[in-house]
Amino acid sequence: MKSWILALGIAILIVFTSLYVLWESSISVKKNKDKTITIRTHALTAIIAPELSGRLMAIIPKDGENVLWVNKSPEIDFWGWKSHGGEKTWIGPQNTWNDVIVSESDNWPPPKEFDGNPYEVVKIHKRPGGGVIAVEMLSEPVEKWNLRVKRVVSLNIKGQVTEWSRLEKADESKPVNAPDGMRFTNWSVAQFPVAEYVDVYLSGQERVKNGDENNSFPMEYTTNVTHHTYHIDNEIRITTNRYEFMRVYTGDILARDDSVKAWFDSGSMSFKVPGGTVYVSHYNKTDVETAEPDRGQIYVTGKKSVPPGAEPYMEIEFSQPWPDSEQTVMFFVQ
Repeated sequence: MKSWILALGIAILIVFTSLYVLWESSISVKKNKDKTITIRTHALTAIIAPELSGRLMAIIPKDGENVLWVNKSPEIDFWGWKSHGGEKTWIGPQNTWNDVIVSESDNWPPPKEFDGNPYEVVKIHKRPGGGVIAVEMLSEPVEKWNLRVKRVVSLNIKGQVTEWSRLEKADESKPVNAPDGMRFTNWSVAQFPVAEYVDVYLSGQERVKNGDENNSFPMEYTTNVTHHTYHIDNEIRITTNRYEFMRVYTGDILARDDSVKAWFDSGSMSFKVPGGTVYVSHYNKTDVETAEPDRGQIYVTGKKSVPPGAEPYMEIEFSQPWPDSEQTVMFFVQ
């Protein structure tokens, strides 16, 4: 009897071990000759480019195409800046940049330390419990500010791509030096092909700032109610879910000369692009005392805001202020 129980236990252990090995082997990482890093699962592929300032350059669902916008002509000059596309981290706000760059333009281009120069790959590792591969990177320090960017881009077995980032002191013994009256933000900027519309799920104070009086997005406030019916102990029960969101008609901007930007109290957006339906979520709390609703942002290029030969794009952006600048942005594609 005891030997039978022991044999059954060993068989169960072998089965579970085999399943675990199969599960672990279904997520892989590869360093490529062009110095990019590819992470792949059965459902999705992500490509990271440390040499291009730590960008996440591709999110490709199985049998699909990259949902991120990538500049097909990277040699085109964007007014002193190379726009590679993908998702990146900037130190914001933009009106701090003239503090550390020499330029005839107004706070342009971005300082090369966090967008222009390569990021250091600190390590590539599987997190405890397996099923997640993460690439950890560091930017060069902006010496005058005593700040640098830390980025960790990861892919899990479910096909969710996550960008975790924060601003860090380059020298812990020294203070952070912000220009007078300014405070820094950790600014995630993801570029996508321009969708027909973006659904913005509002939260917090539900504030919206839409462009300016001369140029803004067409928007409509929408409520979607779903019902789920189920049975318990011969009783019929119904649950109701109510979703309130702002539908932002981003595609309308393509016919305009000037670009448009809008700000929202939002941590979640969704939209359709040629590669699939993209869900973008921001998981950290914003500082609700800020003067503007700047947690979630949408930007779409107009005809005059891209150089000749460049394709238009839209940006989905999230920001988190210093010193609690840690934020997580998750991308999921269906």
